[in-house]
Amino acid sequence: MEEILNSLPEPMQINVTTLIIAVMFLVLIVVLNSLIFKPLIAVLDKRKSQIEEGRAAHEHAESTVAESTAAYQEKLREARKKAQVKGQDLLKESEMAREEMIALSREKALAMVQAAATELDQQVGKAKTTLDQESRVIAQQIVSSVLARATA
Repeated sequence: MEEILNSLPEPMQINVTTLIIAVMFLVLIVVLNSLIFKPLIAVLDKRKSQIEEGRAAHEHAESTVAESTAAYQEKLREARKKAQVKGQDLLKESEMAREEMIALSREKALAMVQAAATELDQQVGKAKTTLDQESRVIAQQIVSSVLARATA
């Protein structure tokens, strides 16, 4: 084996310098591992856990928003139903008020027609009486005028 090692070119031969470099490399790995890699891995793990917590919070917020939206939609549907029922009730009430107004108007109109008919009957009665009196006066005038001619 020594022959093989000695047959290698100078830079590839193992000697004390190579061993020192190997030991320094191992010490450097240990130092870098404790000073850089472990803290870096800890920071990356912490960041990963924060990302996961953020993702979980986001999912929770989305589910809360979805639940709130569903509750809002349900309340909106209920409010629309109530408004529709209230609108129908108002429509019924206004229809009843309209019918009452029509009935009152008909009663007033009928009363006015009856009052007018009564007044008309009274005026007709007066007119008949006046006509009767005037016709009697005219008849007497005619009779007087005819009799005055007949005697003459």
